[in-house]
Amino acid sequence: MNNKTEKRQLLLIWEISNSLFGINIKHCKKEKKGVPLNPIPTARPFIKGLVNLRGETSVVCDLLMLLNYGNFDEAGGKPEVIIKLQYVNKNISFLANSVVEIVSYQEEELQEASSYLSFEECEFINKLYDSEYGIVKLIDIEKIMLL
Repeated sequence: MNNKTEKRQLLLIWEISNSLFGINIKHCKKEKKGVPLNPIPTARPFIKGLVNLRGETSVVCDLLMLLNYGNFDEAGGKPEVIIKLQYVNKNISFLANSVVEIVSYQEEELQEASSYLSFEECEFINKLYDSEYGIVKLIDIEKIMLL
């Protein structure tokens, strides 16, 4: 196996209201369609509820609200998919319109988000990837797990 092949990684790309987001596939534990949310009445506004995915409970968040892009409901989006991410022993899930693709990439293909995005956006997005579908904003898994 050559050196370039060894450095390739897989990126899960999903869509929320015409924006593309992604994360290294090793952090994606599940994607599930049509799962009911259980609301949490006193939760922070970006928390949409709890979901049970195969016996594991996960908090479901509105990524658009976290990034100050509005919110999933106002964007006219219908949550078709819940994407569950895991890092160390923590998990968090996000509403999404659809999973777009899983693509292979090299670290050298990523660009620093801080060169193109606002400070607020960079709180949870650390890299950008130029895919055939458009610019993908990569979630900073370490920061998102601090919520």
